[in-house]
Amino acid sequence: VTCGATLVYAVNARPEPARHAIELVQPATMKQTLRHPGGLFLTACVAEAAALIGDTETAATLAPLLEPCALRHASMMAITSMGPVAPVLGHVALSLGNDPEPWFRLALDTPGAPTHRARSVVDWADAYFAGRVGSGP
Repeated sequence: VTCGATLVYAVNARPEPARHAIELVQPATMKQTLRHPGGLFLTACVAEAAALIGDTETAATLAPLLEPCALRHASMMAITSMGPVAPVLGHVALSLGNDPEPWFRLALDTPGAPTHRARSVVDWADAYFAGRVGSGP
């Protein structure tokens, strides 16, 4: 629950509760989390939340764990899905000052639900119109 809460707080512009939730999760130990059912979903939630609130230390810690999973869909017990991990890595790249375009482009090339593709287009377009990337979708 805490991992998902980090993302809910971050998306709703509540950085302090998100930071507190991230501290409770202990991102340095999340490599073990990936081995468990739902672990990819939980790790992706924390990474995206960290990126959204500017927690570059956590984002940098989790990015190498998620990169091999970029094409996988992050889901929790077949109840909820974030879609592919690639757009999460796009947010992480943005927060670290790296080019997010390859991750957003990969997300668009990944088979999946139209809503996940739409989210990737919107996230990429937001970064473009904010002047954070050189080209848009």
